[in-house]
This record gives sequence, C-alpha cells and structure tokens, in this order.
Amino acid sequence: MPEFDGAVHRDAKQHRKDLKRERRLASAGWDRRGYTSYDVLHQAVSILRDADEALGRPHDPARIRGWHAIVKKSLFSPAGQNLLRDRIRASL
Repeated sequence: MPEFDGAVHRDAKQHRKDLKRERRLASAGWDRRGYTSYDVLHQAVSILRDADEALGRPHDPARIRGWHAIVKKSLFSPAGQNLLRDRIRASL
C-alpha cells in the first residue's frame, strides 16, 4: 500500500500513531510503503518499480512517462511555472 508521508509524520506523537498503524497493517498482511514529496517528484520510477514488484508484474520504466508529463505541466516544474506565468500575462 503506497502512502505519501509528509513532514508532519515525523512529529513524535504522529510518528507513534503511524508506527502503531503500520504494525496493524503488517499483522493484516499489508505491506505499507511510505514515500516523501521528493520521492513522488524526483524518484517516481522507484515508486513504480515497488508497485510492479508488489503486483508481480514486469517493471517497465517507460510507463512513468505519463506521470512525468503531468509533473512537467504542474507548478512543481520550471516549465509548469512558465506556463502559469504565460497564462497570467495573457489574461492581463
């Protein structure tokens, strides 16, 4: 089960809750994998590889292209930021 873990998950109280939950998931047979925003934005192929492994399918890194296209148009990339600036300028 992939999950996004932000910085709030390292707060001592939240971390305790998360670890307890992770143990419950493991007891139920679930394999939880946590990822940070850096992983999602810069290491997406490794997340895809983990998912492929969990699903028992061959890893095809080319399948990440769709995700890279989305990120490229988002505000998380310089190209996406330029697109927004151009849209704002065009509307003025």
